[in-house]
Amino acid sequence: MLERSDATPHRPGDPDLLGDPLIDVEPGARATPAAGALARLILGASIVLISLNLRPVFSSLAALLPEVMRGTGASPATASLMTTLPVLCLGLFSPLAPKLAQRLGAERIVLGCLLVLAAGT
Repeated sequence: MLERSDATPHRPGDPDLLGDPLIDVEPGARATPAAGALARLILGASIVLISLNLRPVFSSLAALLPEVMRGTGASPATASLMTTLPVLCLGLFSPLAPKLAQRLGAERIVLGCLLVLAAGT
C-alpha cells in the first residue's frame, strides 16, 4: 500500500495522487481528473496569453528611446541600461517564482504580477 506525504493511506478506488501532481492544491485535497485537467488547461492558456501581452511592454521602449533620451537627457549608456533592466529583472527574480507559487498559489501570483505590471505600465 502506498503512503502519501501526509500519512493518509492510498485506498483502492481513490485517484492516484502520487502519479498526477496538480498545480496549486492543498495537501490532502482531491480533484476529479476532468476538473484537474480543465484547471491546468485554463492556467496554461492564461500564462501563454499573459506572456503574449508582455511582448509590447518589453519592446515598446526601444521605439520611443530617442524621444526618451532627448526628454530626459540620458546618455547612450543610460538608455541601454533602461532597455536591459526589464530583461535583467526577469532573470534575477525568476528563481523566486516557483517558491512563491508553491507558497501562495500560481493563480494568485499571476494575478499579483499582472496588477504590478498594469500599475507600472
